[in-house]
Amino acid sequence: SMAASFAIPLAALTFPSGRFEPRWSLWGLPLLVVGISSRYWARGLPAVEQISLVVFALLTIAVIAKRYSLLPQGVQRQQVKWAALGFVLFLLLLLVSLALQLADQRTTDNGLHFFLLIAFSIVEALAVLALVGGLLVSLLRYRLYDADAAISRSAVYAALTLSLIAIFAATEKFIEIMGEQYFGSAIGSASGVIAAGFAAVMIAPLHARMSNWAERRFQRNLIRLRRDLPLLVGDLRETVSPERLADIVLEKIAGGVRSSRSALIGVGAEGPAVLASLDVAAEEVRSWMADWSPSSRHDALDCARDDMLFPIRIPLHAEGAGTVGWILLGPRPDGSFYGKDEREALLEIADCVARGISVARRRAERETAHSRATELLTRRVSALESMVKRLRGSGATAAAT
Repeated sequence: SMAASFAIPLAALTFPSGRFEPRWSLWGLPLLVVGISSRYWARGLPAVEQISLVVFALLTIAVIAKRYSLLPQGVQRQQVKWAALGFVLFLLLLLVSLALQLADQRTTDNGLHFFLLIAFSIVEALAVLALVGGLLVSLLRYRLYDADAAISRSAVYAALTLSLIAIFAATEKFIEIMGEQYFGSAIGSASGVIAAGFAAVMIAPLHARMSNWAERRFQRNLIRLRRDLPLLVGDLRETVSPERLADIVLEKIAGGVRSSRSALIGVGAEGPAVLASLDVAAEEVRSWMADWSPSSRHDALDCARDDMLFPIRIPLHAEGAGTVGWILLGPRPDGSFYGKDEREALLEIADCVARGISVARRRAERETAHSRATELLTRRVSALESMVKRLRGSGATAAAT
């Protein structure tokens, strides 16, 4: 289809960031538009399509090579390498298919025409295989972390579209049959309008149900984080220390959003302190905090995409206690930033974590004060007992003399 013919080359041109970088990659847009348009609306000018697509393919290969050369060594470079390899092979095979198509247009030999037709079909299949294969290796081996959200939304929109079409068709047919039975042919023109109205009414409940299904199917870790962490914090804040609670919170968050490193900073009367850290040294967190100026907002995430250590900071604000701390999260293992769904989930759990840390800290302070008071009373009782023993000993000695 025309949409697919435009979308796949455009994805290759903007891979992997979705942006036109470097700026000269924008030249690919007019080339792609001219090439695709000439295919559908200027069939008498095949040379326009072929020249435009050849130049576009060469430009896209240059753009992918440039972006790959700028990536630092690491998992993201390996991830991009496989996906980029698939795109480049796809574009090279596209050039081969254009050459075969051009040769076929110039031949009059039936045998050669048959051979070129088979070769063209094989090359087209290999091009699609290279494109899909590169993405699959990148997805399965190095994990494209935004894939779950993308697949989830795609599944929702596809299922919603099919369901609405089915509802519209079934409703229209039912109204048409029942209307003809009771009202004659007069209902026929209105059946489509009634069916469309019924399908429109069903959009909201169907979208909600399908969104919930897609989230349960493709974003299970995020669902568990939203559902389980508030309950767990509510149970543990009365029994464990703030440090232990912070450790558990970081472990659950790492499992939910797959952060590469994390830390939980507590803010108290003595200033900020590292309550817990995961996959990063506490000393490194303290060094980072020396150059960090916390945001004054407690109802939004503090995001700095260019910060390689902790690009996202979650304020922990408890009602009545103020800001009790911050959760600091490193990027995902592939170096990418968190998606919209993950950021919403992190902001959603911040309140329960803040209240949990606040309650655990107050309980720990009460227990510490109670322990100190008990220890002081114990020492005083011991001193009194020693004094009583000495007085008794002195009385007994005096009586004997």
